[in-house]
Amino acid sequence: MSFFWSDIDASRLHIDAWSRAMLDVSWQTTLLVVLLLGLARLTRGWPAQARYVMWLLVMVRLMVPVGLESPWGLVREPAQLDIPVIHIAGPMPDDVVVEVEASDSHEVVAPVVAKIHLANLLFAFWMAGVGALAFAHAARSYVARRRIDALPRAPIRVIDLVARLEAELGVSRPVEVRTTGDARIAAPAVFGCRRSVIVLPIDMATSWHEDELGPVLVHELLHIRRGDLLIHQLQIWLQILYFFHPLVWLANRHISRERELACDDAVLAHYAGRPEPYVRSLLKVVTRYRHRSSTALAMARASGMGRRLRRLAQGTPASLATRRPRLTITGLVLVAILAASSTAWRVDIIEATESTSPTHDDVLRLLQREDPPEQVLDWITTHPWSALTADMASVLIVARDEALVTEAIALWHEQLSRHPHDAVLHGRAGAFIGHFDLEEGMALLRQAAEMDPSRATWPSRLANFYLRDGRFDEAFVAQRDAFELTRDDWLRLRAESRLAELAVAAGELDTAAFHAHAVFADLDRFDRVFVNDLIHVSHQVLGRVALRGGDIDRALDHLAKSTEVDISPTLGSFGPRLALADELLALGEDAAVLDYFAASRSFWKTGRDDLDLWMAEIRRGKVPDLSRRVNGC
Repeated sequence: MSFFWSDIDASRLHIDAWSRAMLDVSWQTTLLVVLLLGLARLTRGWPAQARYVMWLLVMVRLMVPVGLESPWGLVREPAQLDIPVIHIAGPMPDDVVVEVEASDSHEVVAPVVAKIHLANLLFAFWMAGVGALAFAHAARSYVARRRIDALPRAPIRVIDLVARLEAELGVSRPVEVRTTGDARIAAPAVFGCRRSVIVLPIDMATSWHEDELGPVLVHELLHIRRGDLLIHQLQIWLQILYFFHPLVWLANRHISRERELACDDAVLAHYAGRPEPYVRSLLKVVTRYRHRSSTALAMARASGMGRRLRRLAQGTPASLATRRPRLTITGLVLVAILAASSTAWRVDIIEATESTSPTHDDVLRLLQREDPPEQVLDWITTHPWSALTADMASVLIVARDEALVTEAIALWHEQLSRHPHDAVLHGRAGAFIGHFDLEEGMALLRQAAEMDPSRATWPSRLANFYLRDGRFDEAFVAQRDAFELTRDDWLRLRAESRLAELAVAAGELDTAAFHAHAVFADLDRFDRVFVNDLIHVSHQVLGRVALRGGDIDRALDHLAKSTEVDISPTLGSFGPRLALADELLALGEDAAVLDYFAASRSFWKTGRDDLDLWMAEIRRGKVPDLSRRVNGC
């Protein structure tokens, strides 16, 4: 009986070629990832976009379907084997497998038992794994798209905001915006490479002010403009094809992390390098929402969130989003090194290696928890030097949990006992504790200022607490110190605006007028959208100065001009100044104040109910109680 094995051996040649190609790609990818991990330590100060491009080299390598054995980067054709015709003497049982050995005569005259080729088993395992993962991803994508298509469209105000931001950012294709209450998609996210859809939680789309929602939408629109959705999908499919390689999964995590950091830098560039609006929105998203879908790019993923917030808290300069190092050349050199190395190296044995996930820092762990007030305690324990930790006192104020407040203050005391000479720690503790114990907070801030007299943060925070306590003269002196210590032009302008307000409260009218006019003189150096609140404040200051001098007409003119501004993050969040309106109401200028409140509705949309209530009281002949919001300013 004769068997012709050429078809079987030809199939084995293809499997062998596959195994050699996968082997070459695997070890070269391993070498590339190891090199990039080392290079990542040396490039920590690089822009996130540059580091992102650097890690994309792994994807470029994986998309080349063959090894780099020749100088031209192609796999050599396998040698053509002389396929023998084997003659077997006698019948052969069904359970016998024949192992073929080529001999000079090309004949074997005996039944022999063949071993199952290892490459066949590996190929079968790879095919099964790829098939299962590809099916699962395709099913998830299909279900996600069906759910998204069934979601209601966002309110008109959100759609209009997205249209304006698309024009500002240069997003060329239309983007849909939909809302959801589904916990499985309960976070801001963007879906779809060809037809992009931004999905927002329903409460975010309906209740968030434009100043809070804007940074969220800018982040998602920048993902679309940058082509991140296509890269994300390529990552998923390459990870499916190389599911067996742990360093591919690790590289994908680095790509995703650096992509979010690069997008953060782009958002900061859009907001002229000022992190405050974006940090507020990001922190609010993180503490309220989660996202688990692998088919979308989501703003609130826990992975890497600690590093993102830490960079923003440290004031990552916007120039990082536009700096352009010669990274492409560096990447090409790395690939060339791999190609050259592959001609000298030959891998014969694959050793199983265990990949360990990058360790998550304490900030990341606390962000994964569900209860924001409890998270504050973790922030104090693990990240007490961050300015965000001091600002998270607002979370406990909203929670109104005295036990948590007591525990938080005790944790600050514990930190201070460990670092009794740390100025930053004293300042952060004072800024936090002062919301609950004013005297202790001010004492700690004074200590911080004594330890580090060159830092403007401490007297600035101290001025706010003095103001709350009605100590206007001390508030003015502290803010003056903060202004004199501030070097950054933008921060100095804002500090001067605040100084003008506190000067009025302290009775320093000439000083107040001088600094208000100085603010007006410097406004042209900055984008109008970021100085609208400064225009408002300066007119309010000059109006109060005029009123103190008995010039009511001039005061009324400044009151009206203070509303001739567009929306701004600060005015949108905190509303108009009320001290001048309160003083004019006391003089019977009801009509002017009614006009002021009506005009303020255009930029303080979240406070329209308060404005309507105050206007209703004035029309009934009553004087609304504005003292709770005035506080000297």
